[in-house]
Amino acid sequence: MKISIENETKLIEEILEAYGVVHKEASIVADVITDGDLKGFSTHGLGRFPQYIKSIEAGTIKIEESASSAMINGNHKFGHYVTVKAMDLAVKKASETGIGIVGIHDSNHYGIAGYYSDLASLQDMIGIVISNTEPAMAPFG
Repeated sequence: MKISIENETKLIEEILEAYGVVHKEASIVADVITDGDLKGFSTHGLGRFPQYIKSIEAGTIKIEESASSAMINGNHKFGHYVTVKAMDLAVKKASETGIGIVGIHDSNHYGIAGYYSDLASLQDMIGIVISNTEPAMAPFG
């Protein structure tokens, strides 16, 4: 069976997006895979694609962003900056899909949580802000 490059690219993108990969990322993966096929490296083209799907399913390829969600590595920056960035992204995603969920890891203290929920309310949205920290209280009793 022959398949055009355009159809191969579209098929790869559609499959990846069905697994939660955002279009931009799926498009890049599809472009590299089809380029491999065009250059005669089918072992790194479509022939490799089933392994990518198995890796997504096994969790060894992690999907950190979807149309409605994302995970941000704070790179140990000020929590204030990272959390504004996360809320901006959550609001953007919510305006496009109806919900925006953004998690942050490797960040720092961010001040008052209400500041960030206010950012959502200024856009006529509901913002829920949750945080954690290292233990700082003696256990009960």
